[in-house]
Amino acid sequence: MYPTLEAYGIHHVDWETVYSETEHLTAAEKNERYNDINRKWLSDFSAGNGLDNRVCESEHSFLSTYVPNRQAKRRLKTISSVRNRLVNALGDLILDEYTGKHLIIEIEDDDVLYRFLTHFSTEEDGHLVGGALCSRGYLQIIMSRHSWKFFSPILAHEMTHLFLSYYD
Repeated sequence: MYPTLEAYGIHHVDWETVYSETEHLTAAEKNERYNDINRKWLSDFSAGNGLDNRVCESEHSFLSTYVPNRQAKRRLKTISSVRNRLVNALGDLILDEYTGKHLIIEIEDDDVLYRFLTHFSTEEDGHLVGGALCSRGYLQIIMSRHSWKFFSPILAHEMTHLFLSYYD
C-alpha cells in the first residue's frame, strides 16, 4: 500500500511521506519501492476516476493511457525513443539522482484532467494545452486527449523539463 492525500476529488500518492519513509533505503531499493507504488497507484487512479486506462511499462517508463493496446505499445516505443534522444542531447546536464521510472499519464476526461492538475498548479500556471510536468512530489508528465496529434514534440518538451527539473 501507499500513503495518499486527496485534492479536488482525486487521490494522489503522498510523496513527502513516501520520501521520508524511504530515506534509509539504497537507490535500488527506492527505485523498486517507487515503481511498485506507481504501478499500483496508476491502476487505482484509473479505476477510482471512471477511466478506462491501461498501464504499460518499459525499462524507463510507465504509461497510463486510454488508447487501445496496439497504439499504447507504439506510444511506449515513442516514449523510449524520445527519452533516448534527450539523454544523448542533454548528456551531463541530466543528474543521476532520478529514482523510479518516468510516469506519463494520458487523461481523456477533461474534468478529471483539470481536477488532477489543480492539485499541482498555481493561478499563474495558466491552462494545459497539450501536456504538463507536475513537479510536486514524484515528477509526472500529464497529457490531455487533445495532444495525440503532437504526442512526440509535447512529450519531448515535458521530458526536457523533467530532466532539467533538478536545477529549479
